[in-house]
Amino acid sequence: MTARIWAAVAWACLPAAGCGYRWTTDAPGGVSTIHVEVFGNDTTRHGWEEQLTASVAEELEARLSVRLAPRASADAVLSGRVTDIRDRVLVGRADESLAESSVMVTVFVELVSRDGRVLRAFTATERGEFVPARGESRSGATLNTIRDLAEEIVLGLGVGSTPGPS
Repeated sequence: MTARIWAAVAWACLPAAGCGYRWTTDAPGGVSTIHVEVFGNDTTRHGWEEQLTASVAEELEARLSVRLAPRASADAVLSGRVTDIRDRVLVGRADESLAESSVMVTVFVELVSRDGRVLRAFTATERGEFVPARGESRSGATLNTIRDLAEEIVLGLGVGSTPGPS
């Protein structure tokens, strides 16, 4: 094959492969290991805390230059709690069926160093929408919202974002 054909094949495959980069960031205060506590939940909608904790742990390893560690050996402890979950009907129909809806989740997050200093404390909110007529479901919107919220939390912990290999 000529160089031109190889270039065309590579160019055609590029969208399927992605660019190979993800946003990464450094942890504050020289933190290199973090223990993630299971998030609390101040709402009556249980189950969110376990899914969110798992997603945050995944995002930490993927996006923040830290390792997960047991509490006793971690440089810092990440804790959080779900403070609010709201469902909203965005568009209803005359027959009172659901045309478009959303779920909004708010979480308080705190990163505390081994010596008790609060390195980061903030509130994060994400909203996921779904349209049943397009085959979308509340459970799908929930999963997307949890993933987006985990990403927002981890990026909120960082001290600067730079693209890096995924």
